[in-house]
Amino acid sequence: MILFWRDYHVVTMSDDSRSAWRWEIRRRSAPMGVKLNGDGFMSQRAAEEAGRQALATFLNALTSEERRG
Repeated sequence: MILFWRDYHVVTMSDDSRSAWRWEIRRRSAPMGVKLNGDGFMSQRAAEEAGRQALATFLNALTSEERRG
């Protein structure tokens, strides 16, 4: 496992009425320079699950890029 995986995490947020939820992937060590997010989820759980799936996809792609050099 590559160590940088621990540097990324998913956060979920809602609007004030909690009628819509969104996720965002963030990096702990420094801002990423791009935003990776999704919105329009009806529950926090749905946003968290979608965010986790997106994070896994992102990290797998990042790992592939790193291996290619």
